[in-house]
Amino acid sequence: MNTTHTAFVGSIPEIYDRDLAPLLFEHFADDLAGRLDIGPDGRVLETACGTGILTSALRARLPATVAIQATDLNPPMLDHARAVRGGLAGVEFSEANAQDLKFSDSGFDAVVCQFGLMFFPDQPLALGEALRVLKPGGRFLTNTWGALAENPIVALAGEVIAGFFDGDPPTFLATPFGLSDRAALGDLLGDAGFTEVEVVDVGHLSTPESAAAIARGLVCGNPGVLEINDRARAPATEVTAALADAIRREFGDGPVRAPLMSILASGRRPA
Repeated sequence: MNTTHTAFVGSIPEIYDRDLAPLLFEHFADDLAGRLDIGPDGRVLETACGTGILTSALRARLPATVAIQATDLNPPMLDHARAVRGGLAGVEFSEANAQDLKFSDSGFDAVVCQFGLMFFPDQPLALGEALRVLKPGGRFLTNTWGALAENPIVALAGEVIAGFFDGDPPTFLATPFGLSDRAALGDLLGDAGFTEVEVVDVGHLSTPESAAAIARGLVCGNPGVLEINDRARAPATEVTAALADAIRREFGDGPVRAPLMSILASGRRPA
């Protein structure tokens, strides 16, 4: 895996949280959190929590006494999560590798992961770890993205950004969309040992207010900006302006109307 794909450094976490969350993440976080039914003494583990967007939705949706352990492998993203959401009651943010969890067996009622599974170098290993730390009967829920063609505003961003490179453009925007095969996703969970596996589409018409903010997020709120700064024929500010213009033409402005498609996969640890 390209190591730049996990380099959420500098101002990237702030821009990701501020500009990408309203477009890409908030609706799907609320949808995932709303699918959990956890008793008042429950424990939830979140892997690849990023800046804590799903964490906030879990806290809002679950009983106040449910403990939430939110983990990520990237210190800058965790630092931002703690700075912005560190006051959430019953939530602990900590660094953890989803492929090598330092938690005991059978300790959690649910394990959740929002748009992180695609980035794990060894997805079966990560799923095996999720299964191990779940209590018998506990649920695992994850969402991934549909294909780029099902998320045209991101596909447009990739096309515009590629135009500023003399070949070999950044591939980061394609990486999150690399686990869009529904059957393959279900097989991953089943092969890991989960039962009651379900895979469903979750579509959404995202309507953020500002094409400029979306463009800033899609250009500067992910590690692809590092390659733009290093290799593009124009600075990131110019790339952002060009993308904002393209978004206005294709999807409007104030609000933007962007159809999105995610995939929700769930399973249980056998009782």
